Amino acid sequence: MSIGEGSSEYGHLPLVSVGIPTFNRPEGLRRTLCQILAQTHENLEVIISDNASTNPEVERVGTEFAAKDQRVRYIRQPANIGAMPNFKHVLLRATGDYFMWAADDDEWSPLFVEKCLSASALGETVACKFDTLFRAAERQESNPVPALNPAKGALANVKEFLECMQPSLIYGLHKRTSLEYFHKLPNFDFVDCYFVFRQILGPGVKTIPDVLYTAGVDAVSYEIKYADTQAKKFDYAPFYLRTVALMLFTRSLPPREKLEALKAFNRAIYGLIKHHENCDDPRTILVKQVWRLWRRALTPRPLVSL
Repeated sequence: MSIGEGSSEYGHLPLVSVGIPTFNRPEGLRRTLCQILAQTHENLEVIISDNASTNPEVERVGTEFAAKDQRVRYIRQPANIGAMPNFKHVLLRATGDYFMWAADDDEWSPLFVEKCLSASALGETVACKFDTLFRAAERQESNPVPALNPAKGALANVKEFLECMQPSLIYGLHKRTSLEYFHKLPNFDFVDCYFVFRQILGPGVKTIPDVLYTAGVDAVSYEIKYADTQAKKFDYAPFYLRTVALMLFTRSLPPREKLEALKAFNRAIYGLIKHHENCDDPRTILVKQVWRLWRRALTPRPLVSL
């Protein structure tokens, strides 16, 4: 029996799947694999999806680790499928009770899986406090993380997250079955924040105070990543509309709390637009983007001849 099937080598410890989407970072991939395989919780399956790296060293690192540790699977995509599909691919290949993404430029304490797993008493998502390491500048900074706990109630957690929309909470430990929706989720700006809302209003999210994770930035400063890399500007409408729909249709909030959550979300997204666009009229920007999205969705598509 293989380890991935629940080998007695690790007793009854839950199997945790670790998905590593990678591209052209052989040194980072090696560091990530060393740290993940050094976890004190050893019952792991590690899935590497190489997004058709042009650097042959990536494949060498992947095949090397897969050859020496049966917990590791190396997959090379025949062509670059894009970042979001690559994140989906490692989740699709996962079989564990729990799942986590591990980016090839980040770092983990050996206690990350053990501590997050022990905190997930009811199968909720667990994330921790984290630092950001700017490697080129040799500078490390701590980051604010909202204090989330399902015991506080869904509305309280929504409000707490709206006060500190920390997208890096996606790099927590999740019950794998709670992520089924992710396979059909398109890529859009702030999709990671939407993901956190889905988990808050689904299985719940708990944050623990331990610093067990470091977000790595190989440049001197953080570079904003846009969903539309050509436009190089944020489109707030998909995030706004999907989150509004989520809050309206969730069963985790009664009607009165839904209204309260929507009001708080409107205030938060106006503040988000003000911050990124340096403007005094965020409502106009949002309305224009929402209208443009609706108009595009309602425009009849030309028939394709068979």
